[in-house]
Amino acid sequence: MHYQPVYNKLTQSCTGTEALLRWTLPSGDAIRPDIFISAAEAEGMIVPLTRHLLDLIADDVQHWLVAPGFHIGVNVAAEHLQHPALVDDMLAFADKIKHTPLQITLELTERSLIKDGEDVARKLDRLRAEGMKVAIDNFGTGHCSLSCLQTFSLDYLKIDHGFINAIESLSGETPVLDAIITLSHKLQLEVLGEGVETALQYRYLHQRGVTFIQGYYARPMDNRAFVA
Repeated sequence: MHYQPVYNKLTQSCTGTEALLRWTLPSGDAIRPDIFISAAEAEGMIVPLTRHLLDLIADDVQHWLVAPGFHIGVNVAAEHLQHPALVDDMLAFADKIKHTPLQITLELTERSLIKDGEDVARKLDRLRAEGMKVAIDNFGTGHCSLSCLQTFSLDYLKIDHGFINAIESLSGETPVLDAIITLSHKLQLEVLGEGVETALQYRYLHQRGVTFIQGYYARPMDNRAFVA
C-alpha cells in the first residue's frame, strides 16, 4: 500500500489520505496501476484484489496516531460497487479498524455509477448510514456528472487535475472549474482539488473556498514514510 496525503487548508495540516495499491515485481520493476488494475478488471479479479487492499490497509492503520475523523479514502471499482457483497465487504473492513479513529471515505468514479443506479444508491445509503462518506473521484471527466449529483447521496467532489491545470493566473478565466466549485458549494458538498502542483493553483483554490488539496507536493508513499 501507498498513501497520498490530503491537506486541509482550514487546519493547515494533513487530515486524510487516499490509499493506493502498488505492485512491485521481485526484480524491483514496478507495474503501473492503470495496467494491473485494468487487467484485474478484465480478468474478473478486481473484487478479490480490493478485498486484499482492504486487508493491507487494516494492518497498516492499526499503528497510525491520528486525530478522530482522519479520512482514509478507498477506491471502489465499478464491478465491486455493483457486487452483492459490497456492503458486507465494507462493513467487515470497518469492523477491522473500529478501534481506530478513522473515517472511511469511498472514492467512486462517475463511470462506476452509470449501471444499476438505484441498487448502487441503496448500497451507498446503507454505508453512509453506517458512518462512511462518499466521494466522486475525477469529477467532470465521466459520463453522468450532473445526473449522479441528483441520484446519489454524496459528501465530496474531487475535481480532476485537468481542470486544476487550467489555472494559469489568479485573474485568468477557468469557467468550468469555477462552475464546479460553485455547484459543489450550492449542493453543500466538500470539494477537493486533485493534482495541485503549484502555489498559484493552491491560492486560486483557496480564494474560492476549496478546503482540501491533494497533489504531487506530497507524492504517494509507503506506510513507513507516511507515518513519519
